Amino acid sequence: FVFLWGQKQERTSTWFGMHTLEGRKTEVVDVMRKIWTGKWSGAKCPKVKKIHIGGKYANDDVELSINRKYVATAVIEDAGNIDELEFKWELRKESKSTASGGDFEEVPPQIAMENAVVTKNELQFYAPKERGEYRLYVYINDRDEYTAHANIPTKVI
Repeated sequence: FVFLWGQKQERTSTWFGMHTLEGRKTEVVDVMRKIWTGKWSGAKCPKVKKIHIGGKYANDDVELSINRKYVATAVIEDAGNIDELEFKWELRKESKSTASGGDFEEVPPQIAMENAVVTKNELQFYAPKERGEYRLYVYINDRDEYTAHANIPTKVI
């Protein structure tokens, strides 16, 4: 069975829930359909296999230098054509919340990425001008109301 937690912020807004805040389906919907019916749906959600910034992954403790240019890449597995996918990137301050057990947690503010360039699954961007901890998100929308997502924590030094 599925425990429907809802869509909420808990350290990140992408860890829990079967749908995005906008109501788009995630891969969890496909998986549950397969478990319950034994069949995959006709249209499957794109899948983010991994995300990296300049070849460094989340477990590499990604550190960025203030206002330096970087390239983030979302390595995806898609049942369709990459040209039909929409890539949306967001940079947010890292959550400082100490809430637990489902307590309300505010979504950290989004940081403007001036002069950022999105080319399909790549983002060219400049690190923030302020030291601190951040998280870079990618959302990949297909034409069938599915969204894949991933995020990577970073520290600007």
